[in-house]
Amino acid sequence: MTTVAAASVLLGMILWLRADHPLVARHAEEALLLILLVVAGNSLTHLYFSADIKQTTNVIFVLAIAGYVLPGNRYFWTLVGSTMAGWTWIISVSVGWPEEAIHFAFALVMGGLFAFFLHVLRRNQLAQLEDLESTIEQLNESEKQVKASQSLVQKVLENVPAGIIVRGQDTRIQFINNEVMRILGVEEEDLIGLPSDQDPLVLYGYDEKLVPKNQLPVNRILRTGEPVVNEILGAKRDNGEFVWALVNGFLVSPGADEGDLIMVSFIDISERIKVERQLRESEDRANTILKSVAEGVISVDHRNRITLFNTGAEMLTGFTEHAALGQPFDDIVQFSETVEEISVPLDGTMPVRQGILRHRDGEEAAVELFSSDIHAGELLVGRVFTFRDVSEQLRIEQERATVDKMSSVGLLAGGIAHDFNNLLTAIYGNVSLAEGVIDQPEKAREFLRNADESIKQATHLTKQLLTFATGSDPVRDVVSVEEMVREATRFALSGSSIAVTFDIAEHLPGIEVDAGQVQQAIGNIILNAKQALNDQGQIRIRISEAAEPSGYVNISIADDGPGIEPDVLQRIFDPYFTTKSTGTGLGLATTHSIIVKHGGSLNVESTMGKGTTFTLLIPAGKGEAVNQAADDHDSRAQPGALNVLVMDDEEVVLQTVTRLLEHLGHRATGTRDGEAVIAEYARCQDSDRSYDLVIMDLTVAGGMGGMEAASEILKEDPDARLIVSSGYSAGAEMARYEELGFCGRLEKPFRAAELKKAIAAALVSTAG
Repeated sequence: MTTVAAASVLLGMILWLRADHPLVARHAEEALLLILLVVAGNSLTHLYFSADIKQTTNVIFVLAIAGYVLPGNRYFWTLVGSTMAGWTWIISVSVGWPEEAIHFAFALVMGGLFAFFLHVLRRNQLAQLEDLESTIEQLNESEKQVKASQSLVQKVLENVPAGIIVRGQDTRIQFINNEVMRILGVEEEDLIGLPSDQDPLVLYGYDEKLVPKNQLPVNRILRTGEPVVNEILGAKRDNGEFVWALVNGFLVSPGADEGDLIMVSFIDISERIKVERQLRESEDRANTILKSVAEGVISVDHRNRITLFNTGAEMLTGFTEHAALGQPFDDIVQFSETVEEISVPLDGTMPVRQGILRHRDGEEAAVELFSSDIHAGELLVGRVFTFRDVSEQLRIEQERATVDKMSSVGLLAGGIAHDFNNLLTAIYGNVSLAEGVIDQPEKAREFLRNADESIKQATHLTKQLLTFATGSDPVRDVVSVEEMVREATRFALSGSSIAVTFDIAEHLPGIEVDAGQVQQAIGNIILNAKQALNDQGQIRIRISEAAEPSGYVNISIADDGPGIEPDVLQRIFDPYFTTKSTGTGLGLATTHSIIVKHGGSLNVESTMGKGTTFTLLIPAGKGEAVNQAADDHDSRAQPGALNVLVMDDEEVVLQTVTRLLEHLGHRATGTRDGEAVIAEYARCQDSDRSYDLVIMDLTVAGGMGGMEAASEILKEDPDARLIVSSGYSAGAEMARYEELGFCGRLEKPFRAAELKKAIAAALVSTAG
């Protein structure tokens, strides 16, 4: 038994000494269980053989030890129960009952209580130990994390692309990172441990003035507790060069037992400051230049509000720069007329426009407006406007144009005078011949017809001259396009050997035009072709109804001449542009003006060596075409004798018209001006001799003309029949005579047949 006990003690000592060995740690409970089993078996065997009831006290020891050393073993209660049962059996066999029952029961109860108490105590100790180990493990893990975080923060601070300086409450520098050393060009040992009043950093403001010590970021943060946000400060390097930084600073509280730290970070913005200053210098130079130029320069932002306003703009608008900046563009720059586009450049800038700019005090000036968009990438961020006062330039150009036009008119008048002299010679000659054979009516009639033909040609010349001189609105009638084109061609090519071919579509609509003006336009094109062909070659004329756009008649005039050079082709419609030594440069310009005024278009194509083609598009008329031949023999019933009042300031015209009226069977009374015609009409209005018709000249030298007189007569008698007559047939009044209250018009010069037709038309118009 002693040997067993000694072996148990020895085994326990070995386990205690080698408790840190992995094998012992892994099988400690099994070893303790084995020892307990040996001790229990030894006690039971001793009890069995000795039958000594006192041996039952060993159960207390076995149970107590088992309760303490096996707190977590799953066989603990099995061991306790089996031990108690074994003791009970041995006692009942070897000792007997109930002599020693009380002693055994006491030992059993005490052993169970000791086992339970020590078991619970040991389990609680182990639980506390596990909690302690868990806490220690957590603390170790937290310590590792803190160290890792500190390492990470250290690495971040070392490598962040911003300079970082950490100071204590005493303003001594505790930490700087690599960026500080790079930006400032210093070493770590030059700064660490130095207070703010001893470190070599000398800071400057954006104006390059020294920052006082009490205004340094670290001192202000300590004094106020407020952070420093995005301040621009500079420092001088050893080479005297400024380095500029965007500075931020704030207090940092690392822990309750430690004082606050001041962290100051800064980013190197030296390049940005350099660019900004260069840009500002450039802007200052640009503003100085812009303020010194005579042209007005205005820039606006994307909201159309003014951001730049130079001295030239102040002079043109009357607003000061202070008053204009920030205001909407349209509130400052005001045009009294619509701004017209005068050219479209090809370089991507805005079109050049021209208009009348109103000054703040009411004065006006003609200006040319240039504008250009400002983009940031594809985003429109603003626009720049440049104004140039062209009033003086326009005045000079107008004077020059007037001189050029007078020169051209002189050339044109010389040509027309030459043609008129020829026509007058023919008229005088035929009238003289008619007088010589007055007793031979047939011969006299032939001579008078020849004179009449010359008069028609003279009339055509005067209408051409008036059209060129005034450019007024056309007096329109619906006429046959074929007859008009053929007549213009015949007149323009009279005496020429050029061949003409016509390709005329059937069932053409009439065109609503001023026949004289459009004949002149077509005649100018034919004459241009005639000159290009040098009186030899062919002209092809094609007339058709236009497919696109609809409602137009297409007239194509092509020649097989040498063609027009491209640079000349672009300018052939410019006034006063000519390639001929004796030309005026007005023919095609007048032609273009006439066609456009009729609502049409004129285009030209030319190929060198193959000829030139002019294409005219003229609006089709809505009524039937007038037949000139039928006009001369109007079959409508003519009115009976009428009382007609005539007003004209030319005595010879007045006498001629009254005699023509008497020849047509009417009674005519003549007056010299508007006042006289009004008085005469009012005198006879309520009598038997009231006037059925009044024919008034449009213009009276030094007196009231027909338009004013008509207005007064219509006030008193709204049913008055009035016919306007004028040799200024291209005037706007003749074009819209009906709007002015007239029921007919007579274009001077006119024949008896035309007078007769006008009277009949006026009466029909008023009757309708």
